[in-house]
Amino acid sequence: VTLRVDADHDVREALCKALVEAGIGILQVGRGERELESVFLSLAGDAEPSRATNEDESEEEAVNA
Repeated sequence: VTLRVDADHDVREALCKALVEAGIGILQVGRGERELESVFLSLAGDAEPSRATNEDESEEEAVNA
């Protein structure tokens, strides 16, 4: 089983302690690298770029969203 945690700080110690206290064995704990897509989205502000080519298409996309 793989468990991924998204946190602002390192939670490995507390997570391991909680899992062991719950009787769950742990074979490996590591700090993962962020995926390229998540880095891009955080830099881009999670905004999806508009693909409209003129104002009419932009208005139609806004209504359909």
